[in-house]
Amino acid sequence: MQFGEDENFKDNSPEENPRERRIKQILLEENFKEAERKKHNIKIDMPSKKRPFYYLGVFLITVAVICLILTEQIPWFYIKCNMVNNQNITLEGFYYKNFVNRNGEECIQINSLFEPVNGSYLLGLSTDDFAITSIISYYSFMILIFLGLCFTIFVILQRVFRYSSETMIVIQAFFSAAAAVVCVFLITIFIRFAAAHILFYHNADTISNIVRNASISFPVPVILIMLLSFVLKICFTIIKLSYKELEKKIEDDQIKESKSIYSING
Repeated sequence: MQFGEDENFKDNSPEENPRERRIKQILLEENFKEAERKKHNIKIDMPSKKRPFYYLGVFLITVAVICLILTEQIPWFYIKCNMVNNQNITLEGFYYKNFVNRNGEECIQINSLFEPVNGSYLLGLSTDDFAITSIISYYSFMILIFLGLCFTIFVILQRVFRYSSETMIVIQAFFSAAAAVVCVFLITIFIRFAAAHILFYHNADTISNIVRNASISFPVPVILIMLLSFVLKICFTIIKLSYKELEKKIEDDQIKESKSIYSING
């Protein structure tokens, strides 16, 4: 009788062994995937705590304040030239916003460069463009400061209310996009001053009838274009990284969801 039981056990054991091996293999694979996932998450999450992920607000405020100081303290237009009638007399002028001369003196010859000749402006600019651009740029930089303050408030609230990382990624991308729009607008209005250098050489013959040996520059617009281009690059980089990080989190959530469904069905 015992011999028969042993014989039945030997006959049934080969049928159970493959199932046991399959179960063990599945468990080993699941444990390996879980370990890899945790290892992968550690590599991603740890640097994110160290990097300035939420410093966009401070960055926008700092750049906007610097730009406002530049518009107030640095000349918008500089010219050095000689008089047409007497080339021994050298004219040198520094003009700030609203086309205000540093010495408070007006020169008819220099002002003539910003008056229409045959229906067009020699430099593509009028004296009113300085005043209008300075006003528009002032309010645009104030908008950047406002965006920076709002984002900083969201960062403070995140530490209190513990918003999800996905929410903060979307908020950061939104403020980066809004700042990028403002930067593109400012570059558009300042690019006219940079283009004035090209028109200066294009209309050199006509300008030589007004002043001789002239050289001009627009310090503030050129500096602001470079600063705003840098801010624009940072904003686009943040938007790109935010999109990739959000996409990665969505993929991880889908993997977790599929794994949970598999474990329930299994």
